[in-house]
Amino acid sequence: MDIVTPKSDGGVQMSQYQCSFYSLRPKQVDFDATWKSIENSIKRIMKLQPLERRVWDYNFYDIYSLCVAIPEPLSERLYGKTKECLEVHVTELYQAINSANDSDLLNTYCQLWNVYYRGALCVHNLFGYLNKQYIKIKRCTEIEGGYGAYSQYLTQKDVKEIGLLAMEIWRKKLIDPMEKRLVGHVLSAIAADREGRNNIPVDTVRGVIMSFVQVDDVDGMREVLDKSLSNLPQNYDTYREMFEKKFLQTTTEYYTVLSNKLLSELSCSQYMESVITRIEEENERSVRFLHKSSHEKVIKLCQDVMVDAHKERLYAVCHEYIEGECMTDLHNMYRILKPINSGLSVVIREFQNFVKKIGLEIVKDMHGDNIPQQFVENVLQVYNRFSSMVTKVYYDDGDFVGALDKALQAVVNYRDDPRQAPKASERLARYTDTLLRKSGKGLSDGELDTKLTQAIIIFRYIEDKDIFQKFYSKMLANRLITNASLSKDAEESMINKLK
Repeated sequence: MDIVTPKSDGGVQMSQYQCSFYSLRPKQVDFDATWKSIENSIKRIMKLQPLERRVWDYNFYDIYSLCVAIPEPLSERLYGKTKECLEVHVTELYQAINSANDSDLLNTYCQLWNVYYRGALCVHNLFGYLNKQYIKIKRCTEIEGGYGAYSQYLTQKDVKEIGLLAMEIWRKKLIDPMEKRLVGHVLSAIAADREGRNNIPVDTVRGVIMSFVQVDDVDGMREVLDKSLSNLPQNYDTYREMFEKKFLQTTTEYYTVLSNKLLSELSCSQYMESVITRIEEENERSVRFLHKSSHEKVIKLCQDVMVDAHKERLYAVCHEYIEGECMTDLHNMYRILKPINSGLSVVIREFQNFVKKIGLEIVKDMHGDNIPQQFVENVLQVYNRFSSMVTKVYYDDGDFVGALDKALQAVVNYRDDPRQAPKASERLARYTDTLLRKSGKGLSDGELDTKLTQAIIIFRYIEDKDIFQKFYSKMLANRLITNASLSKDAEESMINKLK
């Protein structure tokens, strides 16, 4: 349509023709004759019908002339007539949409809404002077009279820029009376998509849903039109109250029934896989259909209904999965319980207890003369086994890393007799003493460094490091006095690792 477009800075672009030939001096204006031309243009613009540039320019000037007319401005009358014109137009659209068959309702609505919305943006630009002068001045004047210094924070709801007025009229005259039918068809379409039907008109359904957002989207209109639009707070009341609330309710009902059905038919392992799939599908569905403000709400709802409500069933098999080291099941359990508040507490406790149990079984079962070596190698075996599990299954989650550390600390500092000190310090000191003596196994420098580094892993879990220090210092002195030390470099390397 050949009409004036918004400038990049949000202002209204006036043609050279306007600026050169139209007098800006106030004058008497025949309202009825002038309005007839403006009304005809509004009707054409709202249908996105072609409008000559010359006519646009004349109308733009006519609106200005009405706003500054003498002996008194005709702005208020112009505003009222414009509102009446838009209301008549929307009433006609309502009749067209409401008469559509159920199968064509959403498509008809979406097509007419898209035309209306684009037309409203253009009409808003046409009424640039009325928006910038009369409406804002009227709002400030009416508010300041009663609220003084607080007026800058308030808005006068009955007077709106033309673009916002058009949105309000669409909501009141069309969306409100068709709410039940429109929302019902939208929810049915989304329900059909959940059931896997492939003939859902995604763009149409999303277009209808987004219209509920756009009628309240002040920020969106500012971005398209001009940044000086009224300082209204951004809200999506129509979307939230009319659609989102009902959508979340029906989604809750759907997944409540589904989760109970799946639990009665599937094993916990299969149920967790189904939950992950369903949540991923619902997330993707949210992106396709809903406004971004709903995405997190939908996912949390699914987690609450399908996971949090049934977490005791999952906890019941947690011990079995950990004992059997069922990596896939444990990983799935982690994924679905992680977002739940304190959802992993039982899993973490079970994991810690299992690591401790395995570790104690190994360190208690040591015999022969090389107990220090057995001790270090057995603890390292447990460490490596479950560190790998923490990485692969739990993505090195800090809570599971902490649980592993607590379990290994209990293993390393285990004492047969609670009245005696743990033997870990002496065992580790003797193990390193063997490595650092000339009489060692003839390890390469690389192999020696690896074993010393592994010894430090055990050292980190020793509670009384002072006792280890005494044993280590005594054995170091003996190696040096008897010239039994493997090398100065090896001794310095170990000391640096202990720092």
